[in-house]
Amino acid sequence: MSAVTAIPESLEVSVSQISDLKARQAELKTLQRAVKDRAATEAWETKVLVRNPNYQVGSVRAATDLDREQLGHCHGKVCTIKCQVCGSERTVNVQDAFQVKFCGECRKQAGREAAKEKRAAKKLAGISREDIERQIAELNKALTRVA
Repeated sequence: MSAVTAIPESLEVSVSQISDLKARQAELKTLQRAVKDRAATEAWETKVLVRNPNYQVGSVRAATDLDREQLGHCHGKVCTIKCQVCGSERTVNVQDAFQVKFCGECRKQAGREAAKEKRAAKKLAGISREDIERQIAELNKALTRVA
């Protein structure tokens, strides 16, 4: 039917050359992926720094067994932040880096203070305007007696 044409010598490639080329191609794909991942990580870090200045740049890493044990719900990557109050470091999941600003102890203290302020606000909201004016008048009387 059709005649088999011979491959020109300039196009002949050995099997070892093909495997070398495939290995080089795989290396280049790996390098390209690493460059893309690094660019994505840098963009993410910039975004996190705008929202949370306590984030430590370059601290993103794969989670270890120790991280999983400490966090309890770790799914891949973790990063490190500095506590706003005491400056200690805390390891958190990457997805939590936007909202985490305190270490464990400072978080508890901040929660207590927020609850205290909330209770005080509720208590103050329960006082009528007349009661406040009466308390001010009593304080003014006490001040005039002292003076």
